[in-house]
Amino acid sequence: MDKIKIRKADFIASLLLVAFGIFVVVESTKMPLKASYGGVDSHWYVSPALFPLFVGSMLIVLGLVLTGVAIKDGGMKALFTDKREHKGIAITVGAVRTLTVALAIGSFIYVFVPRIDFFVSISTFLFFLTTVFYPESDLIRKRLTNIFLIESAVFLLLALTGLWEKVYGLYVYTFDILAILTFTAMVITAFRTAKSEGVDKGKIRTTFWLALIVPAFLCPVFRYPLRTPLPHEGLIIDYMNLVVFRIRYKG
Repeated sequence: MDKIKIRKADFIASLLLVAFGIFVVVESTKMPLKASYGGVDSHWYVSPALFPLFVGSMLIVLGLVLTGVAIKDGGMKALFTDKREHKGIAITVGAVRTLTVALAIGSFIYVFVPRIDFFVSISTFLFFLTTVFYPESDLIRKRLTNIFLIESAVFLLLALTGLWEKVYGLYVYTFDILAILTFTAMVITAFRTAKSEGVDKGKIRTTFWLALIVPAFLCPVFRYPLRTPLPHEGLIIDYMNLVVFRIRYKG
């Protein structure tokens, strides 16, 4: 694996992660850390601002660390010199990567988080964003981007036309199930493409487990010990709530 190629991707991703983290933190500060409901003061650790503040801060820190590593290893310098031909137009590889990351972040914020189960949203976002870069395969990136783009476009179109509410009213978990099926399709596509391209499938397994372990840790921690409401609690979070309830009140 060419180390310079990895660092170029790291540099672009790090800048977008820092920018996204700053955006999240700024938006989080608009939420009250303390409030009074019916004469009862709520504590800071149950504020809905806590979760996005934590996530945004971690994104900034990790993004800055990644930026430093990428610059040190020559990723920034190589980014502005490496170019690739796309239908007769010279486009930097960095520009392609930037658009890919921007697509993931934009869809995550405006399409998935407000409407899809938060566990599923994080899993889809992490798997897409890590798998299109980590294996360094253009074919994997293109195929996963196509799947992710189609899914995001369909969900956004349904939301804009008002059909989302109608379908949601018929069965509240419809879109969570569709999102899970799409996530499964992305995973299968990544493994099959890695096999045909001779890419190490161990890297796909790494991104897959990362996409599951991170929300499996974050969602319960913020939902239960910190009692922080998650943006959208759908199929996975609701069943998680049911399991926790039965464990707590067993017998």
